[in-house]
This record gives sequence, C-alpha cells and structure tokens, in this order.
Amino acid sequence: MIAKLIPISEVFHSVQGEGYHSGRRALFVRFSGCNLQCPWCDTDHSTKEKLCTDDILRIGLSDKSRLAVLTGGEPCISPFFSVVASKLSESGFFVSVETNGTVPIPGKVNWITLSPKPPDYFVEPRVLHRAHECKFVVDSKFDFRVLDSVLANRRIGAALYLSPEWSDYKANVKRILEYQKINPRWKLCLQTHKLIGER
Repeated sequence: MIAKLIPISEVFHSVQGEGYHSGRRALFVRFSGCNLQCPWCDTDHSTKEKLCTDDILRIGLSDKSRLAVLTGGEPCISPFFSVVASKLSESGFFVSVETNGTVPIPGKVNWITLSPKPPDYFVEPRVLHRAHECKFVVDSKFDFRVLDSVLANRRIGAALYLSPEWSDYKANVKRILEYQKINPRWKLCLQTHKLIGER
C-alpha cells in the first residue's frame, strides 16, 4: 500500500506563543491552503512539501514535547486532517487545532482554538460550541461590537483572547487595553514567539 502524500507548508518545533498554552513547546503542523484571504495575514500557507503521516510523526517524535498544534492556513479544509490528528493522538500527542471556524472539524482533537476572521466573522455553530478558547485579531479597523454578536451563545468557561495585529502593534495593544476597561473578561494575547524571535 502506497502512503498518501499530504500537502504541507511546514512541520517544525517551537514555542506556542499565543493563548492558553502559551509558553509550552510544541510540534506545529502547518497545512497548506486557506479558504479566507485576511488582509493582514503574515502566514505563507502554500505547499512547500508533501509528506506522509509517518514523516510527520518522525519529526514530531524527534523532540520530547507531546503537544501538537495543527494549523494553517485553515487546516480543517485538508482531506488529510483527521488522518494526521489520529496518528498523532495514537502516538501520545495532545492534539490542538487552530481554526477560523468556517468549516466543521473532521475527526477528534483534544483542544480547539477558534479564531474567527473578517470580513463577516462567520463561525460554524458546531465549532463555536466546542471551542476551548476563542481569539480575535484586532487591527485598526476592528469593530469590537462583533465580539458581542459572535459570542452571544458562548460557553461561560471558554478562554477569550484579543491579539494585536502585528503591523501596528503598539496602537492595537492600546485599543485592546481600552476595551478591557469595559469588558475585562477578555485577555490580551501577545504573540510572544515573535517577541522572542521564534517562528
């Protein structure tokens, strides 16, 4: 049986710089492709190589970290997502996915980071109600009122984060800090991996 080759942008180990697991070392599997075109996206999610699940697992097991972050682009549009997630889970990894939430999550994962994106911030209801944390990128045009409309039915226990868009970092941090004065439930989420010079 010939192993299927999976279009991948990159597979690497680094420090998780955002959200609930910030500071933890992790395996990052960046699937190629995305179904959105965010104006400030700084991620190259083109296909760089094609790997089989054994290749991904070999890279993963070369490091002692057992947190795996499946990301993109949008990883959930990949027809290989559930195969990769299952292989990593069976090998002892805690599997996390970072998704824009526009499509259902195929297969089982341990942690869901939901990051709704413009222009309409649409989220598939089945993803919204399963998310463990929710993160919005705040740029100069961000309308904070979208937080109320998108999260009207959110589970109370989910962690909520606002991440400043990088190109105007200080101004966007300031906007978040001002918003926190009226809604302190939201946490400031800094991209610490960039601040320390990591991928």
